Amino acid sequence: MKNLSFKTLFFSFCMVLSAQTFALEPANPNANSNVRLILNYFASLKSRTDHRLLSGQFIGYSGGGSNAVMLSTIYNKTGKWVGIAGSDYVDWTSGQQIKYNLTNPELIKAWKAGSLVALQVHMTNPANANGAGLNDTGVDLNQLLVPGTATYSRWIAEMDIIAAGLSQLQDSGVVVLFRPFHEMNGAWFWWGGKTTTLFIKVWKQMFDYFTTTKKLNNLIWVFGPNMGTTAANYYPGDAYADITGLDAYTSNITTAGISGYSAMVKLGKPFGFTEFGPENAATPSGNFDYRLFVNGLKTNFPDACFFLCWDANWGMTSNKYVKEALTDLYVANREDMNWAQPTGIIKIGNNSTFKDVKVFPNPLKKGNSLNIRLSDFTIGEKIKFEIFDIAGKIINQQEFSGIYDGTYQINNARILHQGIYFLNVESKNKSAKIRFDVL
Repeated sequence: MKNLSFKTLFFSFCMVLSAQTFALEPANPNANSNVRLILNYFASLKSRTDHRLLSGQFIGYSGGGSNAVMLSTIYNKTGKWVGIAGSDYVDWTSGQQIKYNLTNPELIKAWKAGSLVALQVHMTNPANANGAGLNDTGVDLNQLLVPGTATYSRWIAEMDIIAAGLSQLQDSGVVVLFRPFHEMNGAWFWWGGKTTTLFIKVWKQMFDYFTTTKKLNNLIWVFGPNMGTTAANYYPGDAYADITGLDAYTSNITTAGISGYSAMVKLGKPFGFTEFGPENAATPSGNFDYRLFVNGLKTNFPDACFFLCWDANWGMTSNKYVKEALTDLYVANREDMNWAQPTGIIKIGNNSTFKDVKVFPNPLKKGNSLNIRLSDFTIGEKIKFEIFDIAGKIINQQEFSGIYDGTYQINNARILHQGIYFLNVESKNKSAKIRFDVL
């Protein structure tokens, strides 16, 4: 019988388990394996009959305003941990500065407890020499694109701070649902209400700077405008976004009350409510029936796969019937998530079924080389090594001839991020498939 390649076996196995395969590629081609798994988890939710709408709560800002106790308050109230914990790097207490030293520990804690993590930033206006300026009007976004200008220099410095925070999360293994330039179709933030062509240039600039220059491979890029007929107009393109969403502050959970839904769904990305608040965006009463929100999404927004409630009187700690909303079978919470196995992951042991191939150390510490011990291979025969991530992407592929029995070292394994990987060793007459983990 002809030996099948590991790639063929991997995808055949997944197809047997479920019609949902790892179909989505992230916008960043170097995104790590957990990014790929989470992205495809979101894509798989709308095909489910239950637990298909992931819950989330914004827990506050940096500078002492991040209040992770909200998560435990919701749990004590409902018996459920929300699936997504959201936060923001802005520190209002210091005149709108961008900081991450207080926010990141809370996000890392939430991630390690099993929640996903979402982040946005109320960014300072780089055209304002005095800083702050969130609501400045008349800002010329062109100046953010012109090296040598003072605005450009301040903009790069601001992106550097944000990137440093995101890098710290990456080093801790955290995947971030990152939503820059939120509500860009409105005119209330300095980046908002601009021409779509110019805005998209600035979005792409940040995307390229964070992915190529800063090598942030832990981000799921979320496009999150405000509800409205212009919501999809600012979309930067499939190569620059992974997930779409709408911010909605209303108690009218219908397509008439929340416009822009159909245009966003047509973009073809997983869709959710990136911010939700009942009643209005200014002075909610804190007396909203959250069953109405879940039932409205069931009926009118069937493609929605997640939501993130805003805090204070908009949030789940302040309103009514939150337990009933989170315990609805339509809703997924932390304990219902299975993003590590959205379609059933191939299960093979740490060692090959063949006794002639072993990998070590396993688990592999991030940054180290992977060793492969070979025996009983014919000297001179061609041997192919392939490393796949858990989403089926080839990370490394090498072919050798003239190799002899002994230990071979793959130095390129040093570039691997934290996650689960599979090694395929294949020659003319035999093949071995081995799982290994990177910590």
